[in-house]
Amino acid sequence: MKTYIIKAAGGNPTVIRTIKSELTRTNYELFGGELMLKNEKFGVEQAGFLIKKQDSRYHFEMSGGEFCGNAARSAALVISLLENTQENSFTMSGFENEVSSYVKKIDDLKFEVTCDFPGLPLTITNKMVAGIQVKIVDLGGIVHVVIDSLFPKESHKEEHLKILKELSLGDRDAVGVIWINRTKDGISIDPVVWVKSIDTYFHETSCGSGSIAVSATTGEKSIIQPSGEIISVEINDLKVTLKSEMQIAFEEDVVVDYILLKNTSKDLERFRKEFIFLYKDSFGGPPYFEKYDDSWIDENVFDFHLKGGCIFVAICESKVIGLACAIPVNMERKVSGFLSEQENLPFDIDSTVYMSELAVSSLFRKCDLHVGSNLVKKRIAWGKENNFDSYVMRTAEKDSNSKNMYINIFNAKILDGVLQNVSEDPNEIDSESDQRIYLYGKV
Repeated sequence: MKTYIIKAAGGNPTVIRTIKSELTRTNYELFGGELMLKNEKFGVEQAGFLIKKQDSRYHFEMSGGEFCGNAARSAALVISLLENTQENSFTMSGFENEVSSYVKKIDDLKFEVTCDFPGLPLTITNKMVAGIQVKIVDLGGIVHVVIDSLFPKESHKEEHLKILKELSLGDRDAVGVIWINRTKDGISIDPVVWVKSIDTYFHETSCGSGSIAVSATTGEKSIIQPSGEIISVEINDLKVTLKSEMQIAFEEDVVVDYILLKNTSKDLERFRKEFIFLYKDSFGGPPYFEKYDDSWIDENVFDFHLKGGCIFVAICESKVIGLACAIPVNMERKVSGFLSEQENLPFDIDSTVYMSELAVSSLFRKCDLHVGSNLVKKRIAWGKENNFDSYVMRTAEKDSNSKNMYINIFNAKILDGVLQNVSEDPNEIDSESDQRIYLYGKV
């Protein structure tokens, strides 16, 4: 997992996070917002996620689900770096067909990047807004309003909002208003883009899709960006092509730290709050669909383990992105009571640690950082340091997120013939899965 920030034609920095599995639309928006906030010092104007799928093909998803020509070419550059190839293809949000790309290296940080968008929808209509004729260019994943008028620098957001309402475009994924200026050097643009799902407005320092809209309405092929650099546009019956210089502004491997929480830990209350949020988010989704109150998690999970067991948190970019808890089996009565009724257990309950909770933010699941397995390793090491001989864990019988990890990485074994039905237990949280299995192993 890596983070890149790419500039297109000297502007419009796009922050891209590489991940290995797709997210929900809500999490694209949430994590995209966090990425932009963390990297605001670089002036980032948008965020996206590059996913290498199981079939080794790439998909690029904007945090707002829109189409973006500059972000597409930013993704193309990242794919070229990852695969060490000049020519690639990929899919992306806001565009139904496959993007084809070509990357030519200029120096270690600069590249010329070309993207072809075959079959890009391009519909132009004329409207009147406040007595001025405008051209509406619909590209499917984004719509642009092109205005041949002086850019209202001090009130561009307010003017954008007026145009958005007057043209009834508020239901679109993304809407740009492009003010154009004709000079002896060509056509320059001032693009202001609003993305609905994340409610962002940016006077963009360059705009690929806006350049397409302006080229389509004026016939100009070299569009001068607010950065002063040029994006080249070619439009024909088969495809639209964008080309410009791109620059790597930032590149960094994502780093995760692991902390054992104690009553004396610095920032304990902040960790407590983020722990509760992650716990609810993780177990509220499949396969569990469990619902928790903050106070219940605080008392029965966080404080319970802080006093009698251990809590490890995984920290990335100053945020809790993983959690793991363990406690002596004898302190977890609903588990120890059930296990004590079983015959011929392959471990001694008195010297066994219970791996009670494990959760990882969806952004960090199935990635090359191995957050889940590292948290398990931390708990096993804690058990060994505290003189336990074995561990046991309980998980959903079907669709468990951790079952295969324990078996494949830690050689855990399923407790044969032991299946617990928790549907009638008043102390259990309502869950999609009522059946529990047990796995065990040596520490």
